[in-house]
Amino acid sequence: MTTATDNVTLSVWVKWNGGTGEQLILYIGHSGYNGYGMMLHTGNNMRITLIYGGIRFSNSGVALNVRQWTHLAAVRRKGTWELWVNGLSVAISNSSTTPVIPSPSVAIGFNFNGWVDNARIYERALSVNELEVLAAN
Repeated sequence: MTTATDNVTLSVWVKWNGGTGEQLILYIGHSGYNGYGMMLHTGNNMRITLIYGGIRFSNSGVALNVRQWTHLAAVRRKGTWELWVNGLSVAISNSSTTPVIPSPSVAIGFNFNGWVDNARIYERALSVNELEVLAAN
């Protein structure tokens, strides 16, 4: 659990079964008021989205493959958000959004249609090499 809003990493493996609706993958804080995390968002055609306090979003153009394990990482490094999918950096919108300090709670896989495994929260921004190693293992 962390209250960090910068230099932080969320890392998780997911296997999605498909479907619709808001599907939270990993979130630190209260998703309606503070904090940050990853989700599949209907407003982004079920693509991977970073969410901040339930009101601001950074959308990607990346959709998860159904029934395939995928490694995801959200990194905030020196004031900028990054999204990593299977060890590769992918473009997101609104990458400089600053989150509100998270409350002391963590949600893993809320309404997620599939499996979530090996969820990790790091109180630092992992290096590119570290992200590649996580995605390879």
